[in-house]
Amino acid sequence: MRQVSPALFFSCLSTAVVAAAPVVEQGKPIASSGDLAQVRAAFTPGENIAPLIIAGVRKARANIRVQAHLFTSKPLADALIAAARRGVRVDVIADANEYSDGRVSALPRLAAGGVAVHLNDRHRISHNKIILIDAGLPNATIITGSYNFTRAAEKQNVENIVILSGNSVLARRFLNNYQTHRNQSTRLQ
Repeated sequence: MRQVSPALFFSCLSTAVVAAAPVVEQGKPIASSGDLAQVRAAFTPGENIAPLIIAGVRKARANIRVQAHLFTSKPLADALIAAARRGVRVDVIADANEYSDGRVSALPRLAAGGVAVHLNDRHRISHNKIILIDAGLPNATIITGSYNFTRAAEKQNVENIVILSGNSVLARRFLNNYQTHRNQSTRLQ
């Protein structure tokens, strides 16, 4: 992949096309200049984010790790259960407070479908919304943004996602963060 200027990178984000960008942290590269990530963005209302996420889940071959603040989406739950049934290791961390508040949750459905579900109550709010697909493989994909895994996020709210793929350094950073929160969580029985 070729190097992309910051101006082109940001114009690509605003038009939801695929681009390549260097991985930096606090203004400094955390990967070699040739270790770029493919970047795509999508927005609601107007773009169908749920099918983009589900397509990524369907492509998973080894593992899927999800961090969710709210999780009520039946189509995404079904896609994760299908992935687990085809042998993909699926692991979910959700905000314990949102689960205990009695919202209509997909978490029991996920657990019954063979997905390892964990609740994090270590923090006031577990507000991450991340899906990490095939971490540890060259094609690892990170899906993140404001988008909660809910029908309202798809149909009513103003939301966004960014899909980052093909960068092992960035995927490892997300995986390390995931593991930290997973170790603080309790398994839903």
